[in-house]
Amino acid sequence: MAITLNDITKNIKFNKGLSFPKINSNGFQQRFEIPENLQTTTDVETLVQEGNESSSFKFISNEILEIPEYFSDFLNMNEYYIYGCNTLLETLIYLIDSDYKLENSSEKKKKLEEFYLHILDKLNIIFHKHKSFYVDNKIKRTHSETIIKQLYSNKNELEMADKLIIFYIVCNIYEVNINIIDIDTKLYTKVANNYDKNIVLINSETKMLPLNQIYGKNLNTEEIDNMLSHFKQKINLKKITNYSLTELQELANTHKIDIMNDTKKKTKLQLYNDLLLFT
Repeated sequence: MAITLNDITKNIKFNKGLSFPKINSNGFQQRFEIPENLQTTTDVETLVQEGNESSSFKFISNEILEIPEYFSDFLNMNEYYIYGCNTLLETLIYLIDSDYKLENSSEKKKKLEEFYLHILDKLNIIFHKHKSFYVDNKIKRTHSETIIKQLYSNKNELEMADKLIIFYIVCNIYEVNINIIDIDTKLYTKVANNYDKNIVLINSETKMLPLNQIYGKNLNTEEIDNMLSHFKQKINLKKITNYSLTELQELANTHKIDIMNDTKKKTKLQLYNDLLLFT
C-alpha cells in the first residue's frame, strides 16, 4: 500500500513527539504549510478526559492546537488545524469570515461587534423566512435575542441548549450547516438546513473551537458525511415515561442500535439504557 503525505504527518506528529509550527493570528501569512507563530502565548489549559489520552489536547489561547490522532483516519492533517479561540462568538466568526484571522487586535474587536450586530439585525428576517424550521425546533425569537446578547457580553457560560439556538440562527443567516464533534465522547451534533457548505466545531469539556482548513475551504456534503461516519450522533433523550416501546425501537433503529437481545426483543428499559450511551 502506498504511503501518503498524511501517513508521514501522522508518524512524525504522534510517534516522534514532534509538533508543527504554530500560528499567531495577528501575523498570519497564508502559505502551503501551516504558518508559524510570531509570538509567545501563556494561556495554556489541558483538556483531558481521564483514561483517553488520544482525545486530549492542550488549549492555548490564540494558538494552533493538536488535532486528536484518530482524525488522521479521515482528515488530511496537513490541511486542517484546531484554533484556540477564546469565545464561542470568535469561534464562529473564525470559520465564517476568512479575513478575521488576518486582522490585528483592534480590527478583530471591531469585526466581532459587527458580526454580533449583523446576527441581531437578521433575526426577524430569518425567523420569518424559516418559520417552520424554528417552530419545529421550538426556538422563540425573543429568547434568541436575549442569548445572542449574552453571548456577546461573554459574562456567563451559555447552556448547551442555548448554544444550539445560536447555531440554528447562524446556520440560516450564513447558509451553512454547523457540525459539533465532541472529541471526548466521540459523538456529534448536527445543526443543518440542507445547505451544501459545512463548518465543524470541536468540543471538549467547556471549550468549543473551530476546525479550520488552511485555505479557508468549507466541507461539502460528501466530505462532512464521510467525517461524521466515524462518529455516533448524539441523542437528546426525554424521560423514559415520554416514550412508548415502539417509539424507542424507532429511535434505536435511526441510530443503528440493535433492538434485539439474541433472539428476543429488548425491553423498553434496555433500549432506553442503550440510547443513554449516546446522550
